[in-house]
Amino acid sequence: MNTRISLYKKAVILFFVFLLPVITYFLLKSGQNMYKPLPVYGPKEVASTFHLKKGRKIQDTIYHTISFYPAADTGKIIMANFLLTDEMNGNKAANEQTWRLVDYFKKNPKLLFVTYSANKQWLADSSSTDNWKVVYAPIDSLATIAQQQYLLNEVQIDSLTRKPTASRRYVMLDNHHRIRGFYKMENRFNIDTLMDEVKVITVELIREEDDKKLK
Repeated sequence: MNTRISLYKKAVILFFVFLLPVITYFLLKSGQNMYKPLPVYGPKEVASTFHLKKGRKIQDTIYHTISFYPAADTGKIIMANFLLTDEMNGNKAANEQTWRLVDYFKKNPKLLFVTYSANKQWLADSSSTDNWKVVYAPIDSLATIAQQQYLLNEVQIDSLTRKPTASRRYVMLDNHHRIRGFYKMENRFNIDTLMDEVKVITVELIREEDDKKLK
């Protein structure tokens, strides 16, 4: 009896360690959408054009897109964040969190982290890191971009000091520069979700590239 239980336990362990990842991989690589696609955030409108999907005529949608991003990195997934205040502890915590994620995803060539900062003292230049870029711009411009393009509603301009409030959130853009996710830096659940959703959006990008090669 004990021998049978032991064999059963070994079979279960082998399934989860070896077979489940392989099955998951092939489900994702197959032509079937076996996972829930991520939403597209921001205003959208129905276009006058159509596309075909499995022989069906489907009307196109015009989505909100970002125009402010590193120009040389078109076609990548971008994980962006903003440093808009001189809060030393907050900026340090944000940079440390970003570095942990940069290191975690260092083997994913499809993903680029971008930090927009108004002051070089708030973040050491990381241009030598392949998957993390720092872009510097005037604080007023960055605050407007964070509000209007990246849809970060928490960024508000003080009516007296004219200084913006801090944003401690990542915004994920797909390769078409559409917003696909928002994640609070200090929220562990949000960071776990970010890690999972980067994998989903990466599969989406790879499938799109594969489809283009077949055409």
